Order: sequence, then C-alpha cells, then structure tokens
Amino acid sequence: MLERWQAALRALLPDTDVKLIDGRGLVIGGCSKDPDAGFGYTAGTKAKGYKLHWITDQCSGAVDGWLVTAMNYAEQLAARQLIEHLPRHTRYVLCDNNYDRNDLYEQAGAQRE
Repeated sequence: MLERWQAALRALLPDTDVKLIDGRGLVIGGCSKDPDAGFGYTAGTKAKGYKLHWITDQCSGAVDGWLVTAMNYAEQLAARQLIEHLPRHTRYVLCDNNYDRNDLYEQAGAQRE
C-alpha cells in the first residue's frame, strides 16, 4: 500500500533534489510495561514511547526512508542511518537544529560525490 501511495505521489508531483529529515514522537501511556519504549523529549515535553524518523521529498511529500526507534534514541544517530537512503540526485537536505552536526554534513556530502 505504501509503495502504491508513493508512486501516486511521484506521478502527480515531481521528485525534487530537496529532501527533508525530521522526527515525530509516538507517545504511549506512562503505565505501559513495553520494554522497547524509551523516555525522551517530544514537542517540548518528556514522554514515553517511540519516535518515527523520516526523509521526505520537499515537493511531493513522498517518503524516501523511515526508521522507528525508542523515544530516547538520538535524532543525529537516526539521521546517520537515513542519509544512506537519500536518492543520488539529492542536492539539499533540510532539517531542524537537532541535526546540526559536522559529521552529518560530511556524510551527506560524501555520498553525493
């Protein structure tokens, strides 16, 4: 289903060379005994749960890569894994200051050479 939806998005709107990386907290109840869930920050508050990290196309919104981690997994580490899934034609990667690290810049640039 996801693949068909992605294909439909790319058919309607062009796949650009600008990609976005971001994360979103998936909060679960505090009484949950889920051993895989972690405590971390989401939307300015601390919560228990998971975090969805993704790369999307700036124009079409099609997803080029995604990763689900515990809430306390660092966004920089998730970005390191997601950068490997950037399409070859990517020229710009936009993200918030949680991803502001020199090693991520170097990794993204090295993959474009």
